[in-house]
Amino acid sequence: MLTSQQAMAWGIVNEIFPPEMLMQKTIEMAKLIAKNGLIALAHAKKAIVDGINMVKEDGLRYEGSMFGLLFATEDQKEGMQAFLEKRAADFKNK
Repeated sequence: MLTSQQAMAWGIVNEIFPPEMLMQKTIEMAKLIAKNGLIALAHAKKAIVDGINMVKEDGLRYEGSMFGLLFATEDQKEGMQAFLEKRAADFKNK
């Protein structure tokens, strides 16, 4: 079994919380993630589900195809413009 300290040392996790803080921290992270464009979030979830059993090379190709699809969206352009203008993005899910 992998300990939380090993997972942190190996870069598998970014933070470790005591069990009593886990739900609070999970909700905080979910709220941060939910502020992103829904199209990108849906594709990220699909990539994780579809790619979990892929070999590395296939996974990288799949990631590249997803990136290409997302780069053609209006939300990508809005996200990039918001970043350059140092403002919050107003995603339209298009």
